[in-house]
Amino acid sequence: WRDIISLVEDFNCITIRDTATMDKLESGGIKKGKMYYMPDPTILWDIRKEAIVPEIIKKKKESKFAGVAVDNMELKFELNRQLNSLGYKVINLLGKPISKQMSPNRRWDFRRRLGVHCILDLMVTDRFHSSIFSLRLGKIPVLMVEPDYFYPIKNSKGRDLFKRLGISEFVWRYEINEKIPGHLIIDFIDKSMALDWSRETEFKEISNLGNSAFNHIDRLILT
Repeated sequence: WRDIISLVEDFNCITIRDTATMDKLESGGIKKGKMYYMPDPTILWDIRKEAIVPEIIKKKKESKFAGVAVDNMELKFELNRQLNSLGYKVINLLGKPISKQMSPNRRWDFRRRLGVHCILDLMVTDRFHSSIFSLRLGKIPVLMVEPDYFYPIKNSKGRDLFKRLGISEFVWRYEINEKIPGHLIIDFIDKSMALDWSRETEFKEISNLGNSAFNHIDRLILT
């Protein structure tokens, strides 16, 4: 760690994507004034112009669709069970699909894969980028899963993003040694109904922070 810090501290500016990284670097002796919050490229780039809804999904729009993108297979099976019991068709967006799940065509380009997020009614994911795609393209409820085996401390990029967006109550801490609540999805849906899921104002504010960081970096380069 000290070797990493000794290399990093030679830079005049350091861009970070979340508060946890800034805190970690600061605890290692990096001056806070050197660090600038730089949003993920999927926030700076307007992905809404790129998405194309695949024709096969357009034809089935009368159904309720839920996206699932989680790493843990036990969790994937339980989410699938709960969503199916509520009448959702589940589209698997990470790894191999399981029984009663749909999956994107491997031949689809990235625009059509993005387009899947446009037709979802809700999303459950442990992936940072999947949450952004669903929030920006679908403007739908998203449950961000924070697995304890990836994040021993509650400081994931997803948690940081959801806090910035004002939806931190929709981060669910997945404790792998504890039983998955049987009412997880229905509670999530009930709580999400009271919220306006259009977060473009908040995304714009986050993007503006990136623009501010770019301006600071430009001034450092020119001086």
